[in-house]
Amino acid sequence: MPTKAARPTQDAQPTTVLKALLERTHSAQYAVFVRDYNRHARTASPEMKAPSRATFYRWLNGDLGTRPHPGHRRVLASMFPGWEVAELTHTWEPGMPLVRERSDRPTPATVGDLAGVTHVFQNRPAFLREFSTSRLFDAATEVDGLGLSHNLLCQQYSDGDLADLLGRARVRLLFLDPDGEAIRVRNTEEGHAEGHLSEWTRVNLQVIAKHRASLSSDAADRVQVRLYDETIRFQVMLIDGNLGIVQPYLPRGRGLDSPTFVMQHLIGAPSLYSTYRQIFDDIWARGSEVTA
Repeated sequence: MPTKAARPTQDAQPTTVLKALLERTHSAQYAVFVRDYNRHARTASPEMKAPSRATFYRWLNGDLGTRPHPGHRRVLASMFPGWEVAELTHTWEPGMPLVRERSDRPTPATVGDLAGVTHVFQNRPAFLREFSTSRLFDAATEVDGLGLSHNLLCQQYSDGDLADLLGRARVRLLFLDPDGEAIRVRNTEEGHAEGHLSEWTRVNLQVIAKHRASLSSDAADRVQVRLYDETIRFQVMLIDGNLGIVQPYLPRGRGLDSPTFVMQHLIGAPSLYSTYRQIFDDIWARGSEVTA
């Protein structure tokens, strides 16, 4: 009986550099590739979506098309540092090294190199996905805040948790004066209806006052609130003398849309934490106390 010819299989295809790289990291399955692609796309090319399954297998077999989308090229370059995208289609021979070091690639920066900055986020929602209010405040014993209306603490932290924080911690908060000129200018710049930011600030001042009124005299003395009427440049939160969160206020942009920087205090070395600590202390000294 004649023997049937064996069907060609995908393994009969020459192994491409791309396939070898993915197999090396156990990422040659489509679902795993999509996960890694999307992770790199978030920083390399946020507008890009992972390729379809059919496109992925074409890539594995060495067909990247005549000119891959620039976004795909940026993501692939991030996923496979040291490799030119065109090289990913080349045939891989056993023994060919898959790890490349580029002499022009900068050495990864340390926290010290970055003046204490540990994280950078495009906006506040991205920051809060990584640093929840519970992570920030649940174990805090000292909190110093400089900003506009402190929604992070007064609106995005639960009422019960806020009461616990104010009952145990030393808390100092600087609010932009709801009756001042600076908040009116900022309200206009963000395009709100007249009085919008002032009303939010009054609401949050009332939240703090309500909790403070229920505290013992010793605990209430540890919660201090001041107002200032100056051009607002930053939202600053300093926690336990070590952790700092800073957001610049962008022209015509809401606080939610501002980049967010997380930093730590560096002992014996210059740090941005120390810079923003000095800014807070200076404005605190000029602020007017709110006693009620």
